[in-house]
Amino acid sequence: MNKNTRPPDKIDTLLKGIHKVEAPAFLLTRIQVQTEHLKESTIPIHRAYSAIFAFALLFFINAWAIQQNSNSNNDVSVVIEEMNILSNENLYGD
Repeated sequence: MNKNTRPPDKIDTLLKGIHKVEAPAFLLTRIQVQTEHLKESTIPIHRAYSAIFAFALLFFINAWAIQQNSNSNNDVSVVIEEMNILSNENLYGD
């Protein structure tokens, strides 16, 4: 047998039974209307920049708050020492 020829099998017989299907009328027009509708629903650029600015501002405020919290940690340790609060996890006082 030649390399390019092979015996027909079940898949070949099934594929031969498939016929070309016609597309419904105005299918392209419906698709174009849907894509035009998607183009109309885009976000204006000034709203996008406003959202980016708001998230950046929120990020910097959070970073500043975390930095302030880490600076005030020393104050908390002073209060704990003055009140003689034990910070160990020994429940039974061995």
